Amino acid sequence: MIIRSFTDHKAMRKAALWFVIPASFCIAASFLDVIRETAFFTKREEVETSEVRFNELKQNLLPNTIACYISSDNSISAYYRAAYVLSPVLIKQTLDTKPPYLIYDCVDQTINCNMNFVSKGYRIKKDYKNGVKLYYRGNR
Repeated sequence: MIIRSFTDHKAMRKAALWFVIPASFCIAASFLDVIRETAFFTKREEVETSEVRFNELKQNLLPNTIACYISSDNSISAYYRAAYVLSPVLIKQTLDTKPPYLIYDCVDQTINCNMNFVSKGYRIKKDYKNGVKLYYRGNR
């Protein structure tokens, strides 16, 4: 029976590779995580901005209130951000069910965002002066 000693350079190289290769992959994966976090930092910033914009509105709505959300840019990302930030308020994207509240979000405040929902039976309840308006249905 032949026992290899660690003086054998081929055996030492093989043993070192068993540690070096996985360590290299771990370092590369960590580097990619840093790059990914940096690239998606703007998304996190958008959520934080939405939290600030919707904070007062969220305080004025009770949990489990049903509201319709309409955005000036009709983007699905704005809808999901609003649904996340306003949770536990239930957000719909359609007026078909005639929810008691309507949230209008003028995402791009450089454009004219005067929408009139009176024809749909809504009246303005509060303008939050940051592009967000809350409408209600009926005489509440």
